[in-house]
Parts: sequence; C-alpha cells; structure tokens
Amino acid sequence: VLSENTDVPMARYKALYREHEGREYYDGLIQTVVGPTSALWLRDATRTPTEASEALNALVGPTVPSDARASAPGSIRGLYSGEDLPFTAVHRSDTVESGRLETTSFFGHLSIPLDG
Repeated sequence: VLSENTDVPMARYKALYREHEGREYYDGLIQTVVGPTSALWLRDATRTPTEASEALNALVGPTVPSDARASAPGSIRGLYSGEDLPFTAVHRSDTVESGRLETTSFFGHLSIPLDG
C-alpha cells in the first residue's frame, strides 16, 4: 500500500480525466475532486488481478450513488456518497490503463511495479 495526502491542483485532474472532457458531467466531476485528496495504490499479492479487482469493487461499491445504497449499502459509496453523480465519495481506476496513468500521476516519483 502506498498513500499520498495532498491538495491536488485542477490541472492534474483535468489531465487525468481528459477522456471525459466535453461530456455533460465533466465540469461537475472536476469540481468535486479538486482539493484535499488521499491517493492509495493497493496491491494484493495473494490474489489474481481479477480477484483483487473484484474485491476492490465490492469494497468501493457501484458508481451510481443510488445503486450503491440499494445493492451495496455497506460499501464506501453506499455509506458516503452524495445524492447523485458525480458525488461518489471515492474513485477507483476502471481499467488497467487508467490505473497506470493514475498511479504514475500520484506516485511517479517512486519506483513501483505496475505490471505482474
């Protein structure tokens, strides 16, 4: 586990969420994530990548807050999300490529294994 607590500038988030630019929710998304942030890099050597991803999904819960409260009320999003998107309480990388980009953005100054 690696952790970084920091105030993340808007420019960093705009770079991380570049693929969403122009979509209806983009401005709200950027506004909800700017500010104090705790970034975590988790690795579970006891599970396959698929098993680790499924375990993290269960901990985080569904993206849509109402879905999280209904189907995973004990998840992070079920407990702490706002009323609707984009207030999801927590972000997780949705793809391996996103994970690499986000890990590099927050922890690029460290030598950490991103594969295997």
